[in-house]
This record gives sequence, C-alpha cells and structure tokens, in this order.
Amino acid sequence: LPISRGGLELSTHYSNTDDKEQCRINADPAQCMQEDVSYETVARHCGLFDVEIQEYSGSDYIGLFLVRKKIQESRRIIVFPDLIKPEEQDKKAHYTRYEDEESVNSYQEQDEMTGLRDYMPSDPMNRIHWKLSLKKDDLIIREYGECIVKQNVIIVDLSLDAQQHFRDHLDLLYQAAYAVGYCYICNGKQSEFMAWNEQSGTMEELIFTDELSLKNALVDLMKLSCTRNAWSRLQNAVEQSDFVIKQNSILLTTQGFLDSRYYVVDVSQEDMKKRITDINAII
Repeated sequence: LPISRGGLELSTHYSNTDDKEQCRINADPAQCMQEDVSYETVARHCGLFDVEIQEYSGSDYIGLFLVRKKIQESRRIIVFPDLIKPEEQDKKAHYTRYEDEESVNSYQEQDEMTGLRDYMPSDPMNRIHWKLSLKKDDLIIREYGECIVKQNVIIVDLSLDAQQHFRDHLDLLYQAAYAVGYCYICNGKQSEFMAWNEQSGTMEELIFTDELSLKNALVDLMKLSCTRNAWSRLQNAVEQSDFVIKQNSILLTTQGFLDSRYYVVDVSQEDMKKRITDINAII
C-alpha cells in the first residue's frame, strides 16, 4: 500500500543554551505519495537553531503497515530578529534633550599631539597648524603619537535570568542590538558588540562597519552562550584589561539595573521603537 502518512522525529535546541526539545513534524498528506516531500519546522525564537533528524516513520492511510527508518542528519537554521528602523526625525531637536545627561557620543579615531616641527613636502595638509604658521610666517606641522581608537561600543548583557520567558527577553536583546548597530552604520560610523564569551573565558569584541558585517557580528553574538554570571565576568574582564569602556557606551540588558557609566537600555521594559529613534537622533 502507498505511504499516505509520514513524519520526522526531531531533537531541536539553540546553540547558546543547553536546553533540548523532542518533537515530531508531519508532512502534508497530499505530499506523502510524491518523490520529494517537504517538512516545515518553526523556530520560535532568534538565534542559531540546531535541528537533528533522528527517525522517519510512515504508514498507509488506515495505519495497517508502519515503516520506520533511523536517520542521522542535522541542520542549522539562523533566525534573525526583525529590524526596528528609527523614525525620521530632526536630530538637532532631539540632541538638546541629552546635552546635560549621559548620552551616546560618536567616537572616532583621534591622535594625541606630541609636538611641533617645520613643514616637509611629504606632510599631509590637515596636519598644518595654521594659526601658528601665520604667526611664524612659515608652515608648522603638528606631530602625533600613537593613534587612539575610540569605538562606539554596544555592550550586550548575556546573563541567563531565571524568568520563565528568558528566551522571549533574549529575542528583545538581539533585536535591540541589531537596531542600534543599524543606527550606527546608517550614520556612517564603525561600532562593535561587546559580550562575555563563556567558552573562551574572555570578552568578545565583534566589530562591524556596514550592513553585511553587522549581520555577521550579530550571528557571532547569537552563538555566545548565555550564563547566569555573564555580566559580572564581563565587568571583571574589562577592569583587568587595557580596554577602556567609553563613557556613555550603550548597555543592552534585561536586568533592569542602573549604571552611571553606561547609557542603559532595559529591553524588557521599554518601548524599543521610541528608544531606537531617540538613540539614532543623538548618534
């Protein structure tokens, strides 16, 4: 008898947590008699969704004959969050709201000037000290030391909270990271995600400069394991390293705490559309 019912036994889990689920998905009965049968599995949350196919079973229409076959196949599905785009608003009008507060500043490459000297033909024009050159009636060049690179840092708190809807909160965290990163690249500014990497025992810095590298950085961010002490370990790592967290760096969290060192966004409590629009206005 032809097989008119069929399904797959699956084991699914997200790469950043240890929880696994067993499930079964069934094919559309109209497809079961075809040579190629498609199955749909729904990943309910953002992240790297691993699917392990364990067994196929099929039967005739009335269930008299049953066929089972062990299968060892796996697939990884990358699920991106929806992108929240900021509303078009006048940046100048919004910047004044934050001028006396902790705000999101633009950090670009700056050099520390170490001295002055006479101009040489190979020197770039933007290093000429024009005011002093006019006084001296000769061209004077600024000399610079080591370049200090200041990034627009988006700190992502990957602490595994004890709430029942942790995975829902994590979706909001990834969505906020994607949206804030998008604001930076739309304004032509390099940025980075910073989070704790439990596997390597170090802080992870994921730099992006355009939309493609932003998506790649987000995928790498979603690979990182979520642990209960991720935030405290990240803080300790930063304090013990040479990296300097810039004042007003953005901190994305679900913990609901305040920290004067950062521009804190509690993604579980706020209207993210409005907050993303505000952040974009002051970048």
